[in-house]
Amino acid sequence: MKVEFLSVGSCMPEMEQADTVSLLLNGHTMVDTGWHAVRNLLRAGIDPKEIRTIFFTHMHQDHYLGLAQFLFYLMNGYHDFGTLCIYGPEDIEEIASLALRYAGYERHYADIPLPKIRQLPSTGKMDFDEIQVRWIPSHHAAPGRCYQFQGLNEKESVTYSGDTARFKEMVDFVHGSKILIHESSFGARSAPTPNPYGHSSAMDAAKAALKAGVERLYLVHCGKEGRRAAIEAAQEIFPNTSYPKENETFLLL
Repeated sequence: MKVEFLSVGSCMPEMEQADTVSLLLNGHTMVDTGWHAVRNLLRAGIDPKEIRTIFFTHMHQDHYLGLAQFLFYLMNGYHDFGTLCIYGPEDIEEIASLALRYAGYERHYADIPLPKIRQLPSTGKMDFDEIQVRWIPSHHAAPGRCYQFQGLNEKESVTYSGDTARFKEMVDFVHGSKILIHESSFGARSAPTPNPYGHSSAMDAAKAALKAGVERLYLVHCGKEGRRAAIEAAQEIFPNTSYPKENETFLLL
């Protein structure tokens, strides 16, 4: 299974880190659309029409603002959504419908068959193409999902936390994955108690990686200025930690 970081930044675009987190699996499955979904895909050499499935971790704006432009690209460029399926937690159907309307579907493209849009239950699993996906609810300020994607064999497993505070069940969920991709919005600062924002620190991510027994931890969703301190804080707990660059790719075999 091939995993590419289309973007890795925090909730606000920065000059050298232009978008919030978005992943690409095997060239056809996208996780979240960030601010600039089309640009991110084209920069990676992927025509948006190749995307067959989108999973949303949660429906906060920085994770879905690129959906309208993505849908418009398909409508205007190809007059076809192909076999596109869009999955996500609560509010996915409302947000996707609003994105279609904003992109001009009702005014100019209503003859195009709509993509499949489905809300996922709080926990579950499904198979699509050569990937199996499992999910559990995240602990965030909006309803969300943590996802685990597994390829053709059990060694091809990667878990993405989405936006979430640290919680006990997460470790059990991650167990068995080779790679953990975990948000680190608080960087090297400890998450507050209580934690109404529902975000994690780099140390939270590292503790989850250590307890779950993964091989590698990738931190994401941290502002550029706090990134070096976040990496160093996480490496004290889990040495094999790094922060990926945009378009960095890894293969699970």
